[in-house]
Amino acid sequence: MAELLRGGLQSVRAVLRAVAKRGATVDSFRVAVLAALDIADELVSLRQQRDALSGNIALNIKPRTETLAEMLDAVLEENREAG
Repeated sequence: MAELLRGGLQSVRAVLRAVAKRGATVDSFRVAVLAALDIADELVSLRQQRDALSGNIALNIKPRTETLAEMLDAVLEENREAG
């Protein structure tokens, strides 16, 4: 947990530095707000990517599951008829 927190803090510091370098503003409050907006934008973008990937996985899994269920039903039916 501590390592996760440290990693998060390092990420925030990196964003703060990048925002500070980007602009002419030296107001620490403005830098913090702009960094927060950058972090929020990244979060939204990552969530959209995750949702898209989850949707793709769901689209691929359903037909495969149905095919496997059909194959299993066929094998079970063959076993019932044979035995």
